[in-house]
Amino acid sequence: MPSSSDEDYYSNDRGPSPVPMDTTKDEPLQHESGSSTSMDSHDTHESREALSKTRNASSLSSEDVVIAVMGVTGSGKSTFISKLADQSVTVGHGLESCTTEVGVYSLQYDDGRTIYLVDTPGFDDTTRSDTDVLKDIAFFLSTAYQNKVRLAGIIYLHRITDPRMGGSALKNLYMFQRLCGDRGLSSVILATTMWTSLESTDAGQEVGRKREEELRMPQFWGSLVDRGSEIVKHDGTKESAHSIISRLVDKGTQVVLDIQVQLVEENKTLDETSAGQFIQQELLDARKRFEKDLVDYQESMEAAIHEKDDAMLQALKKEKEAAEAKEKARLEDWKKLNITVQQLVQEKDKEYRKLADTLERNQKSNVQLEQGRYSQTKIFEDSLRELHKALKDGETRHKQELEQLKRSQMSQTVSEMQKINLAMEQRQRLWEEEKRHLEHKVAKEKRLRQEEEYRLDQLERRNRHSGMSILVFLYNLPNSVISGAWGARSARSGPARRS
Repeated sequence: MPSSSDEDYYSNDRGPSPVPMDTTKDEPLQHESGSSTSMDSHDTHESREALSKTRNASSLSSEDVVIAVMGVTGSGKSTFISKLADQSVTVGHGLESCTTEVGVYSLQYDDGRTIYLVDTPGFDDTTRSDTDVLKDIAFFLSTAYQNKVRLAGIIYLHRITDPRMGGSALKNLYMFQRLCGDRGLSSVILATTMWTSLESTDAGQEVGRKREEELRMPQFWGSLVDRGSEIVKHDGTKESAHSIISRLVDKGTQVVLDIQVQLVEENKTLDETSAGQFIQQELLDARKRFEKDLVDYQESMEAAIHEKDDAMLQALKKEKEAAEAKEKARLEDWKKLNITVQQLVQEKDKEYRKLADTLERNQKSNVQLEQGRYSQTKIFEDSLRELHKALKDGETRHKQELEQLKRSQMSQTVSEMQKINLAMEQRQRLWEEEKRHLEHKVAKEKRLRQEEEYRLDQLERRNRHSGMSILVFLYNLPNSVISGAWGARSARSGPARRS
């Protein structure tokens, strides 16, 4: 745990005290009849489908199952979910993060129940700090807990291709342990992924087995297994993914994690939780390295001045400025950790409003795109129709002219016949040239149409709401406590109609 002297550097200011949710503020945007935002009646199929997925969250019952999927960036979380989800899932390639926020995807289980898979970013996210990632995960877990939604378990993924457990993989594991505590480890599946990336030979598979045995060591997964966690091999197939979630579904357990109890039951701020204190320690360690680097930079800059090495001096200044910028960002992360559940809810409430506006704009944009697509298609079809008519008319005209020339041959002299033959050859060449020109225009029209279709598809794909935002998911829970305005709405007008 960070010492008080270390904490003094960052500031002991606890920030504003927790305040209750304001139940008189503007009502949140809802996707339901009589809501403050309404969808265009001519919405596209994709937009209606996305809206339907959003509405389906309101039908969540105690019979449905929520499973969180966690792991280091690039371990295959989104790929795993894509094998099962009813919605499209963006899958990354390489070590760049493709999951930048918590997202929810649903699937129909064998017995008719809905399974919700929660896709989470790794704590080594390439675009956001560990503090921001923790805030998102903590918000989901604490708000779901307040709404009486319990996890059926957690699937933690790890690449079997990694030669050793270290760096970001080890940090993710430590954070995972602090999020869970000992409470829910019996409902955790530790799944190794990317076995197909190993050589298919016996030697390649033996490498994988040895790495799996190393993961069972006490300092890695061994302590989790001792507390009830299970190690499973995921071979990358849909059947394998289904088998893994079935292990959790069939148990029928409800998991409560340490961070949920610490934030909701014990009313701790995020920096007082086990996970928050781990990040604080990381920030303090980085601060100590920064202070040491500052001394090194100063000494090196003085040496560069003494040696009149201006190029080296400028390079050192840039490095120092970059290091100071990173330290400034870490200071902001330290302050962000000082936040309660209530403050997190208020913060996310603003994000939800923006998200709802964005969803509506995107859906309306898709309507306009579809209308534009219809107009472009009509123009294209009319143009093609005219070109095909010109080809057909030209072919008919050409045949008639040739037939006329042939008839005239019968009453002509040899010399005149030669002239007629030349005229026929010339007419044939002219027609072939005209035909090539028309066929070229047809091909060009088709190519332009394909390019336009691709452009429109890309725009629609960008606008389409794939899967479900965690904010939408939580807002649509029955009796949601994420916003006090829900209670105010119910008190004034009774329960809202759910689709």
